Amino acid sequence: MKFSTLFALFPVSAFAGEQFTEAQLNLARKHIREQIVRHTQVTSDAVEAFVEKLIDITVKDTVNNHKLADWTQETEIVSLEGHGDDVIKTTYMSPAFELMTGNAHFSINSLYRVPVPEGDHIIINQVWELAVGPDEVNVPLSDLYNHHWLIGGDSPLDLCEGDYFFGGGAEYRTMDYTMPEGYGQARINASNHCGGNFHFINTQDLLLDWEGFNNPNGSKQAAAKACAECWYEPTRADGLCNEWGDGSFICCFTDSRCLVNNPDDKSKKKHRMKGTFYYKRDFTDYKFVQVNLIDIGGGGRTENGQQLDIAAEWNVASNLNNVGTHTQCNDTVCSMTESITVGDGSKFGYGYCAGDMIWSYIHVHGGTIGGNIVVNGEQLCEIYPHIGKDLNNSVGDEAGYLVGMSMCVDYRETGKKFRLNKGDILTATATYDVDQGSTRYFPSPGGKHGGIMGLFFGIMECDEATWNEIYVRRGVSCVGTPRSKSSVVGTFYNDRASCEAQTNPQSPAIPKIAPPVVVEETLPQFGKLQLILRDCGSESKLSNLTGITPAVFGIGGYTDIKVTGTISREVTTATYQLKMSSGAAGLTLLDFVGDVSQGQGKWTLKDQIHMEWLPMKTPIKAGAWVTKLRLFIDPAVPVSFGHTTTTVIVRDQDGLEIACAEVATPTLPAMLVV
Repeated sequence: MKFSTLFALFPVSAFAGEQFTEAQLNLARKHIREQIVRHTQVTSDAVEAFVEKLIDITVKDTVNNHKLADWTQETEIVSLEGHGDDVIKTTYMSPAFELMTGNAHFSINSLYRVPVPEGDHIIINQVWELAVGPDEVNVPLSDLYNHHWLIGGDSPLDLCEGDYFFGGGAEYRTMDYTMPEGYGQARINASNHCGGNFHFINTQDLLLDWEGFNNPNGSKQAAAKACAECWYEPTRADGLCNEWGDGSFICCFTDSRCLVNNPDDKSKKKHRMKGTFYYKRDFTDYKFVQVNLIDIGGGGRTENGQQLDIAAEWNVASNLNNVGTHTQCNDTVCSMTESITVGDGSKFGYGYCAGDMIWSYIHVHGGTIGGNIVVNGEQLCEIYPHIGKDLNNSVGDEAGYLVGMSMCVDYRETGKKFRLNKGDILTATATYDVDQGSTRYFPSPGGKHGGIMGLFFGIMECDEATWNEIYVRRGVSCVGTPRSKSSVVGTFYNDRASCEAQTNPQSPAIPKIAPPVVVEETLPQFGKLQLILRDCGSESKLSNLTGITPAVFGIGGYTDIKVTGTISREVTTATYQLKMSSGAAGLTLLDFVGDVSQGQGKWTLKDQIHMEWLPMKTPIKAGAWVTKLRLFIDPAVPVSFGHTTTTVIVRDQDGLEIACAEVATPTLPAMLVV
């Protein structure tokens, strides 16, 4: 059965008209469509059905679709050390999010708006308290897991109006974001709301045993890990979640429910979001900072016509390599690395401005070992996780959960900044523990992790002309703001010197309204992919790889892939493990094991991809050897989403590693893929 036949088109609920404009719904469709395509690689008819189903689920959840006006707001003037006695403190409290046991809620930025201070102001601190219960007391992660919460633009990793972003995961609760004395984040002509992507999962009353994939086998901690990391469970999200969706948001979207002991219990727990801003209207004597970010997985991008790491989340497991997310794994550890050239902070998620770094750390998920930052070949810092130890799960120290991270740079605490110059090479690395027997996060079990991230955040006092900014005068201060806001900030200047001298002022540009773009439906593009081989074997391997054929293959048929090598001695019997990951979405598409002398094949993505191990003659004699895989990719799969990484490890009868082969399927560099 094709994936596209799974769903009829779901009409958007009548509730939509009561809460959302058509423009909001269309924007939501656009961003969900991007996520679905890049998470699943499925084709247009199926995508549209999937999008409409998710929209329908969202708009029917009227209890949790809060209006902006439903939030409460309290404002007072307070004193704050180092910032004077004229600090404005505004506290926002959301209406209740109501979830059954095992339930998840996932808000869509363009449909869920979060209140923020408006107008001209400079933020000097903000505190977001997550999962606040009815008594305004924070709730432990063991009751309600904060998968993530992101406040920004119209999609999860967008800036709000080009100049604001805040959020992260459970670790944010124990970290201090107060700006150092004399510093703040300026916002000019800000509106009173931004988009919110809140992802909460109730992990109470979980079932501890079921048949088949991801069975926790009686372990409460294993069940909690599976639920919190969006693992596949039978009936968890009927019609959305399949085994190949394991670890992705489609398995823990709004209305999904982990398996629980009492499914007939429909009662709901109520939780709230509470945000407190400390800010000023007077910009005098402040230095202004910007939030910079790079995605260590490479970020959503197109390489030679292929979409890679668009979801900014991916799975990690032993030997689950993924070229598309810069991830290399052995039996026990996965690491991911990204390098950028400093000097362009205008593209959030992809670069850093030049200037002084005053605060930074790596956002990661449970299972992390930590990471490091290297600049021009010299290590700047090591970053370590804080793992909860309290078996009674006190808030902030929940046993087996990631509850905090050490900082890379923290000027307010240490008095030390770090200088980044234009042209510097900054390299960020994050690592995850995937050892099945690991006790690092005790009592949570070791092994694979779903939907992980690696984001290097920094607060930068940017050098002029390294973040595509303009300058406006506010009182006696010249304040930088993104050039994208030039139409809404009044008179502006192209550089700081002109602003300070008040020469060559610029008038606000009148935004041009582009005519509607008509998107014509096109058939999926047929094309060819390369086969790129990498020897991923350890130092103790018995064999070296020598080649792979064919070098290029076409989508739309079966291809026999031949890998060759040489082995130092005879092996009587051997086993293999084969894993395939998606470069676009980081999904684990295939994971199976077998005897090398026995053929075996598996389908994934509802019969759109098939990989088969072809029998290998045993014993394997010393000298040259060859093994074959047979790959099928449905002709309906576009080349642009065809990037996969397949890792095969072969071991002898004693468990010793014979060989490890990593095979990636990028497009040809010269190809133009639509």
